[in-house]
Amino acid sequence: MDLSSSGKRILYTRNLTCLTRNGFCKKYNIPIITLRSWEASIDIKIKAAARFATAIHKEGIYCDPAWIMSGVGRHPYILTHNTITETTHKNFSALFDKNIVKEIGLLKKTYKTIIHQLVVDDSMFPFLHPGDYIAGFYTTNPAEYIGCPCIIETVSGQNLVRIINEDKNEEENEDKKKYKLTTLNSASLHNLSLLKQEIKQIAKIFWIRKRR
Repeated sequence: MDLSSSGKRILYTRNLTCLTRNGFCKKYNIPIITLRSWEASIDIKIKAAARFATAIHKEGIYCDPAWIMSGVGRHPYILTHNTITETTHKNFSALFDKNIVKEIGLLKKTYKTIIHQLVVDDSMFPFLHPGDYIAGFYTTNPAEYIGCPCIIETVSGQNLVRIINEDKNEEENEDKKKYKLTTLNSASLHNLSLLKQEIKQIAKIFWIRKRR
């Protein structure tokens, strides 16, 4: 992931909100030409960085203005998972054009065993970006999808997009129902490998619509 300039760090952080450039500008009363200049900037000023960070904070994401300017320090992180999830679902109609919304509706009517959801973090970057919408057919047999990026619901109630692998730490591999769940993006704040996870249902991703 290239975060070598202020502009690229701003673009990365805005993508975490799942808001389009137009949607972000309208919501926070920022001229679109201003946001475009920020996202193209190599070295942004403190006043602009602080204004952007203030808007991002209202989306439930902490972002240090100093990190935007210099790239040094902690990356942006989601303050509460529920905040970003609720935000993305409320803005769903703004993220996609009417044809995409219609397509999702048709998928739901056509296939009874479909899981669909918004991607709300960058853990599967560059395969998936925050704001992408994905769908898959679910199964109760996780072993079918070893090594594949999947939509996963664990028995503990977590809803994740992860790669499923056999848990080699499982003693003598006796418990076939527990798996290791991994991410693609090593730079993500969500880059946590989850061990010994019991899966309720899982779907291999077959349908992706990119955030506009």
